[in-house]
Amino acid sequence: MTAPHIHIFGIYRSPSVPIVQMCSALSNVLSLQASLLNAFIGDFNIDWLKTTERTSLYNLFVRDHGYKQLVSCYTTDNKTCIDHTNIKY
Repeated sequence: MTAPHIHIFGIYRSPSVPIVQMCSALSNVLSLQASLLNAFIGDFNIDWLKTTERTSLYNLFVRDHGYKQLVSCYTTDNKTCIDHTNIKY
């Protein structure tokens, strides 16, 4: 049995970095990946529980590239979901 190539990307976006800049960089990475299994994990500083805040990230991963967001509950004491796991398998 052969195991598929797995790529795991750890992401941290400082709140001072514009979301559009992060999405542009991630878009470049996504366009280069041929792996059957990719995972993007980390602190994106975008609250997944707030639909308006997550739109760019959702569009990039879920709508445009077929990823699934695995975290759907709050991940901080302030009841925000800024820690994400996006996976495509």
